[in-house]
Amino acid sequence: MSEMIPTVLKSQISKELSFPLGAMKISEALEGVPQYSCLTLAFYPHWDQTPSQTRRLLVRLVEEGVLSCEYA
Repeated sequence: MSEMIPTVLKSQISKELSFPLGAMKISEALEGVPQYSCLTLAFYPHWDQTPSQTRRLLVRLVEEGVLSCEYA
């Protein structure tokens, strides 16, 4: 693998939670795309759920998006 995609932002989240994907896995998945050298990563929580609310969603197997891409 070439160098990992640089992380430009990683927001603090509760100690009870973790980000489901990391820079290494995302970099591996996107390796080979023509724009690879221009990519950056930002990790942030996108909802206002508390850790207990998030756990309840996971127990009920509610699907939640874990990756979104934007082009600017």
